Amino acid sequence: MTEKIMDNIYKIEVPMNNALTCLNAYLILGRGGRNLLIDTGFDRDEPYRVVTEALRSFNASMENTDIFLTHMHPDHAELAGRLAGENTKVYIGAADAALLNDRHRTFDVRLREPKSKGFPADVIIDYERIHALKTPFSLHGGCVYTEVRDGDILEYGGYKIRCIDCAGHSPGQTCLYIAEKKLLFAGDHILYDITPNVSAWVDGQNPLEAYIKNLEKLKALDMEIALPAHRGITCGPKERIDQIIVHHNERLEEIIDALSHSGSMNPYEIASKLTWNTPCTWDELPPFQKYSAVGEVFAHLSYLMSRGRVERDIKDGIYIYKIPYKR
Repeated sequence: MTEKIMDNIYKIEVPMNNALTCLNAYLILGRGGRNLLIDTGFDRDEPYRVVTEALRSFNASMENTDIFLTHMHPDHAELAGRLAGENTKVYIGAADAALLNDRHRTFDVRLREPKSKGFPADVIIDYERIHALKTPFSLHGGCVYTEVRDGDILEYGGYKIRCIDCAGHSPGQTCLYIAEKKLLFAGDHILYDITPNVSAWVDGQNPLEAYIKNLEKLKALDMEIALPAHRGITCGPKERIDQIIVHHNERLEEIIDALSHSGSMNPYEIASKLTWNTPCTWDELPPFQKYSAVGEVFAHLSYLMSRGRVERDIKDGIYIYKIPYKR
């Protein structure tokens, strides 16, 4: 299904066949020049059919269309390699391009060293079994990515489109802003009826700090519409930014409260104590959702450590967190 947003700008609902239902891809028609497709979907037959049929309905094709990927996650970027024509530029934020262009390894978006985060062996085995059935993202199409950086300007459809670095959900997440229309293509940085996942994969990362900082940067824009990559719009973008920041502050305090009541715990144990918007208990959650949850908790713990509110020990290779003792 396609929907007109404003002059030369359309939304394409690309099916995902999971809880998110679809990806909101956006098409900027080129007024006789090249078009820009923002995000693509999974590399599956149905998304490919939907995108190509949508292009045909506008008398467009990939021969005169470039692609902008808001970030590297497969539900946004995987189909780009299959769609791209010989002359198609595929833009993506520089930090994500560096990861995806590393041809020496297949890129894998998931929590590293799960045992160190406290995962039980049976959950690790189940997750690895499921993950082994998936094709590594880097084998989908072999794109050559054109890096963009904060402040870069693209011109499509008669619009000057500014790239805005919005790291957090991914290292290179990039939003697009059309100042004359007060319009933001928000990717996964601003979602409305769900909260974007902000996970840490390895030590030394503090993606939540970057994510919140970039939310505040977006709030300062002269912006009336923020188009999300999933689901619909339920309120004004600045109101939603405030709601998301409140959510993360509440989550940080919930972690502090859990540690205050239960003492030292590993990330998996902490995650099991928190509230999650799911129809089942923690024990009933599928392995993938547990990995996502613990990745979020690990990011929040990194944020709290950077502010001296929690400290960490390592015992038998497992990270143990606690509230610092105050003399």
